[in-house]
Amino acid sequence: MKLAVSTLGCPAWSFEEIAHNCHAMGFQALEVRGVGNLMQPKELTMFDEEHARKSKQMLIDNQLSICTLGTSIHLSDPGKKEEAKQEAEESIDLCRRMSVPSLRVFGDTLVVPESVDLVIRGLGWLSDLASGIQVLLEIHGQFQTIETLQPIMREVTAPNFGIIWDVVHSDEVYQDNWKPFYEVIAPRVREIHVKDYHRVMGRRGLCLMGEGDIPWKPILHQLDADGFDGYYTLEWEKRWHDYLPGPEVAFPQFVQWMREYET
Repeated sequence: MKLAVSTLGCPAWSFEEIAHNCHAMGFQALEVRGVGNLMQPKELTMFDEEHARKSKQMLIDNQLSICTLGTSIHLSDPGKKEEAKQEAEESIDLCRRMSVPSLRVFGDTLVVPESVDLVIRGLGWLSDLASGIQVLLEIHGQFQTIETLQPIMREVTAPNFGIIWDVVHSDEVYQDNWKPFYEVIAPRVREIHVKDYHRVMGRRGLCLMGEGDIPWKPILHQLDADGFDGYYTLEWEKRWHDYLPGPEVAFPQFVQWMREYET
């Protein structure tokens, strides 16, 4: 089982602290979604041409890789098309420079009636532009139902298109009846975003792994049975939810819970 962690969970750490601490806590990879107060690819100077070699060596020294670049690219909003293209070009350059195999994008909200079609077309041009890099659509926002995902799964045929299954988002709709939704996206699932929550409290109910209502053990059993070999990535949203415990608590707790599941 390969464990990664999103940098959303440690917004107060420098890149050096992220690399050192995440290695010490038992992770194999990072999903980069901002470092400190820097969020956009062009702001992440530790990955620019001047500093990329040093940052790569820091990862090697800590036995880590970057599995995914978490971008802000939204494909469902016609008003953000040019913004999405600019960030896509910057993100692909960063991925190539740092040997990052995947980048994450959003559908997010159904802004206009044709939002699903916009996402289908956006995934098409982005998959072409990012040849050799996986383009991963996250299950997020309103793009978390069978009805919304089925046409995307049917129409987007690029070999480098995949899905990040953020289970909290689909759980908000399907709860314990998660399997029909999973079966729709299963052929393209490349990464799992892992967190837990108390359903009755919604997003304010985020909690440590295994303490909430998501049926994680049956889900993990199914993924094991299907031969899933991607990363299980802790997306601890400390950046957005300051009430959450810090990474020094949540990160090792996640690793311990996942390793105990393995045994």
